[in-house]
Amino acid sequence: MRQWLVGAGAFYVACTVLFTWPLPAHLGTHVRAAPVYGMSDLHLHLWTLAWVARTVVRDPLGIFDANVFHPAPLTLAGSDHLLGTLPIAGPVYWLTGNPVTTMNAVVLASFPLTALATGALVRTLSGSGWGGLLAGFVFAFAPIRLRSFVPVQTFTVWYLPLALLSLVTYLRRGGGWRLGAGMAALLLQLLVAYYVGYAALIAVALTLAVLAWRERDIPASRWTRLAAALLVALAAAVLVSLPYLLRRESGIIRTYGGAIGTAALTPWMLAGLVRPRALVYLGIVPIALAAFGAIAALRPNRPRRTAVLVFLAIALAGWLLSLGSHAQIWGVRLPLPYAWLAAVIPGFASMRVALRFFLLVAFGLAGLAGVGLTVARSLLGPVAALGLVVVTVWQYRPPEWPLALAAVETPATMPPAYQWLREHGEAGALLELPLGVEGTYRMLSAESVAMYRSTAHWLPLLNGYTAYPPPSHTVNSSQTRSGGDLGKL
Repeated sequence: MRQWLVGAGAFYVACTVLFTWPLPAHLGTHVRAAPVYGMSDLHLHLWTLAWVARTVVRDPLGIFDANVFHPAPLTLAGSDHLLGTLPIAGPVYWLTGNPVTTMNAVVLASFPLTALATGALVRTLSGSGWGGLLAGFVFAFAPIRLRSFVPVQTFTVWYLPLALLSLVTYLRRGGGWRLGAGMAALLLQLLVAYYVGYAALIAVALTLAVLAWRERDIPASRWTRLAAALLVALAAAVLVSLPYLLRRESGIIRTYGGAIGTAALTPWMLAGLVRPRALVYLGIVPIALAAFGAIAALRPNRPRRTAVLVFLAIALAGWLLSLGSHAQIWGVRLPLPYAWLAAVIPGFASMRVALRFFLLVAFGLAGLAGVGLTVARSLLGPVAALGLVVVTVWQYRPPEWPLALAAVETPATMPPAYQWLREHGEAGALLELPLGVEGTYRMLSAESVAMYRSTAHWLPLLNGYTAYPPPSHTVNSSQTRSGGDLGKL
């Protein structure tokens, strides 16, 4: 396994540098170019990573009382807190103090880490290093991940395959350290973002269900310890989620009657799987290998059949959730599984973009493709297996290369006024003007820039940009525009 990890890691790092070039050469000054409407979200992610990394060592209990939307409380809960990114984001920010370097480190590290964790999982389940190599590449470099670096939270997904790997090996071999590693990885995944957190719980539940069905010889004591550990991890995740639950109960975080999915975005998602320009593109070779791998489950090979059932269940669940909350069939609006989960699982109804669950489709198909390559190699030989990997890499090449970059100011290069505020602000509250017309892109852009620039001084800021701003922000904005007291600050 050690030699495989070294070789596969070198391959994945090379693919990361090649596919994202020239970003690795400009880690501290540039980001991948985003559409104009995406820059506000980019500023949000830069600020969030910096705030969390800075505050977790200074005032961990006050981490949700962020410096934006002053004086409202729990303002970090207006968007994903990204706490699960700390193992990467924390050390980078502590060493550099640069939010741009921090975000680029989180994004770029996700490719080899996700690929290695997925590859190791598939290698363990299928018994093939070749299958693991392909599966890791397919999931990590799937177009739905590679074609947009915003939102950042969808990139930190390497904890999911790592958790599954640890839990599967624990159930089969025992070892408290494996259970501990699995729970730690799962908890970190839950603490990244709620979209990927719910997706991870679904994948874990399906994997454990297949193992319970297929492998009846697992000792009951292991299941008991696993159940207890899961309860502890979920309790910890719920504890961190209390600020979101409070804001949801107060009506700040909304619930949605329908979630936007691929059923609304495309006439039929399956067609996009083979269109190179489609966001849900997965490629003909990986799809063919996945189908081949599914057929391989018919052969009397218990470990391989278990692997196929696990990844097939995850892929199908992700596909159904990606369709959204409802579908129109002959003029009748029918609820889909997304709507059922939203009705019974706390917080699920506050997610409105079901397409993000396509990550499970990519993950499941990657595993199936790995099993398919394992069988193909036994029939066709290593040269053919290498050829299939090369073709898959070619199919996944970025449509636009080299990547377009955009320069982003850092705390050290922001206008001198922000450096002055850092030295002489005396912890006073700050309001940046002008704000622009309520609800317009100009206003949102100004607010997000002010929020990001606060990383230079960290003063309490009346401005802010999140998915769910507090009601006080609307009041403050209206008073400012009407020439009230706030306008005289």
